[in-house]
Amino acid sequence: MKGEERKVRDYIGGASLIFGIAVLTSQFLGLYYGSMKLNHFKQHDIAMVYTAFISSHLIGGVLGGFLVSRRRDEGLIKAGLITALIAYVIEYIYHLIFERVFPGHLEALIATLIGGFIGGLLALTLRRMSAPSPPDSPLQS
Repeated sequence: MKGEERKVRDYIGGASLIFGIAVLTSQFLGLYYGSMKLNHFKQHDIAMVYTAFISSHLIGGVLGGFLVSRRRDEGLIKAGLITALIAYVIEYIYHLIFERVFPGHLEALIATLIGGFIGGLLALTLRRMSAPSPPDSPLQS
């Protein structure tokens, strides 16, 4: 049971990191522009806001997915994806309760899942690079 509790804590911790990065970015954008409603922006601002919104979900997904996957022994990519999905659910609930609307929720889901996948893949790649190669491997010099 202790291992399962650790997994849940890791998932919630990673999801909180992803959620924090995404919501903090949207709050800064809302503070700067006064509102996060799409009809409030000028045409040239929409692209910048959209890029920042998607980038924050992608970067948060990579960081959270990587940090959770790094603590796993197996299923690193799956851990990154689960963390990203939990973060999206938390963010969706937050937006429905406090903001009453979640513009771009499909884009946020896709960017967060891609970030979690990349984070898990990065953890897997770093683990394979740091693993010692077998003694009869041609990579040994």
